[in-house]
Amino acid sequence: MALGTVQFGLDYGINNPNGQIAFEDALDILKIAHENNIFLLDTATAYGNSESVLGRILMKIQESFKVVSKVPAQVKPGEVKNYLAQSLTNLQQASLYGYLFHSFDDFKNYPSLWDEFVTVRDQGLAKKVGFSVYYPHQVEFLLDQKINFNLIQLPYNLFDQRFEYLFPTLKQLNVEIHTRSAFLQGLFFKDITTLTTHFQSIKDKLQCLQTICNQSSIPLAALLLNFVQLQDNIDQIVIGVDTPQHLLDNLISVEFLEKTRNLYYQLKELKEVNEQIILPFHWK
Repeated sequence: MALGTVQFGLDYGINNPNGQIAFEDALDILKIAHENNIFLLDTATAYGNSESVLGRILMKIQESFKVVSKVPAQVKPGEVKNYLAQSLTNLQQASLYGYLFHSFDDFKNYPSLWDEFVTVRDQGLAKKVGFSVYYPHQVEFLLDQKINFNLIQLPYNLFDQRFEYLFPTLKQLNVEIHTRSAFLQGLFFKDITTLTTHFQSIKDKLQCLQTICNQSSIPLAALLLNFVQLQDNIDQIVIGVDTPQHLLDNLISVEFLEKTRNLYYQLKELKEVNEQIILPFHWK
């Protein structure tokens, strides 16, 4: 697992009642993460003051983490290295593990931006460079254009299995695959009776998922994380947490891995294709 840190800088998530995480809680979360062999942190310029919070924590605890960040949307040619320099200053790091386009449209609008990312990689300012994407056709475009990226971040969860068919090709090209949205911003944990009519079409699936949890005695978070973990081609599962206890609760998921494996194909049948549901920016 990797730790997503958007909550360190923003009030984020449909099932997060606490808002932005307090500094001391963020500090404790990173300590717990490191103690439990979570060494990769995911952030972005667009995540409020997440980078600055991380920088303060990393200096305070003096533990080694790999950091992935993203250039902000609507970046223009000539700006990539300046944005990266600001991220490095915020994070108090000499280099990053990964640096990504946050908006695929920026690359489509200004293909020359990719040359700036390659320069960043060649100069050792980021070990890996690539893209954060929302749609499989974006990955197909990169493959068709033979773009030499080596890191991709994409959504993948029990409902959203759209990218699976691309995983073998990506691994053949030695692309590191990071997935996000294992919990679909907390949608899986919502009380069904409180959901708006926008989610009417998936209430039965959510109820079925709850029934599977009850019958198998597997905590919902463990079931969701293990579903992703059972996909062999995924390198890192980026999860967000709201409290230190939330992270500790997620860490026990490994205890239920084999039980989840027995349910894997039953869980795969809950796949959802409606993008109005699986892409949170469509939610009403």
